Amino acid sequence: MKTAQILLSSALIGLCLHTGVATAATHPVHFAKGASSSTAKGVVKGHDSEDYVLRAASGQTMNVKLSAKSTLIYFNVLKPGSEEAIFVGSSEGKNSWSGSLPADGDYTVRVYTMGKGKDAGHTTPFSLSISIK
Repeated sequence: MKTAQILLSSALIGLCLHTGVATAATHPVHFAKGASSSTAKGVVKGHDSEDYVLRAASGQTMNVKLSAKSTLIYFNVLKPGSEEAIFVGSSEGKNSWSGSLPADGDYTVRVYTMGKGKDAGHTTPFSLSISIK
């Protein structure tokens, strides 16, 4: 019985290591004194994502632009304290968005890949510009 449990445990650990677990690195967005925009450069690999978090107020307008050589990279804008997106780049087929914010709080701009880039574990460099007005 113990041998079977050890074999099963080893198989599950191996499966987890093989498939990988998606991770999201979190980066705070800071604006220089007197500025209302910021640009960050980063990379996203395979199933991982990169989160950029910034505080904004209800009624402000957020503008986001994602630039990359790959056409398989997108971003979502998540409401404060939620995984609910107010913009889903892969559904819209766009890499830019502008919208009025519904609430005060910390918004997350999540950058990720889809399709072949995600499945093959490609590393995709990008530039992300965010402004608040």
